[in-house]
Amino acid sequence: TLVGILEVFLRVRRTGRMLTVQGGRVHGKSSQRGSLQRLTLERAAGDGEVRSGDEVFLRAWAGNYVTVQGTRVHAMANRTGKLQRLVIERTRDGAPITPGSTVFLRAYTGKCIDAADPRAFGVVRARWGHHGSWQQLVVEPAVSTPRPAPRPAPRPSPAPAPATPGQCVEPASLGRCAPCLHSVQCGGGRFCCPFMKRCVASSRQRCPAPIAGCRPLCRDGQDPAKCTCSHETFPARWQGPTCT
Repeated sequence: TLVGILEVFLRVRRTGRMLTVQGGRVHGKSSQRGSLQRLTLERAAGDGEVRSGDEVFLRAWAGNYVTVQGTRVHAMANRTGKLQRLVIERTRDGAPITPGSTVFLRAYTGKCIDAADPRAFGVVRARWGHHGSWQQLVVEPAVSTPRPAPRPAPRPSPAPAPATPGQCVEPASLGRCAPCLHSVQCGGGRFCCPFMKRCVASSRQRCPAPIAGCRPLCRDGQDPAKCTCSHETFPARWQGPTCT
């Protein structure tokens, strides 16, 4: 079963081609499984099992989101809102979304994304509300993860040190799994995980406790003080503000 935030490929079932984000364009012409085809599926409600009927966002490798405007499908937005919100559906309502599931993506318009029109090869649009063969997409995990050998649980790290009043954090200065408020604080190409609020290199990376536990996800651009997170130190004593 798919859970929370994870990286997937979406294969057009009828053609065998992959949903691809190239710049701001979304198409279904490529058979490759590379960075342009890798999509981060974010459950709008936060961490938890992804099931038919859940609202999700699809984030491309560059941080832009799959967007539906009318019948047009593109990826020119770097925010999440009504146009980026998609309902992931199977033919049976409430069914879990698992690797290999055939799914449909319904936009705010009530129309499902289609990518298999034989008269317009590879063109991705959202034109009809029914579940047809042109709308079928197959979920493939972006990384095949073998079952790891049992190992001791990692020793929990101490709670983050309280930020000194007036002390700020230099941009791109925080390392792996460091507590963060915004992605600009993270170095080494990392971003601030909107659930854990720690600096990570990918949505698959896990960090030791404590984590902020933000539900809904606390994204860049939001005021951390207005986010709902489970750890008592967030945000006041989680990390200092970014130096300007």
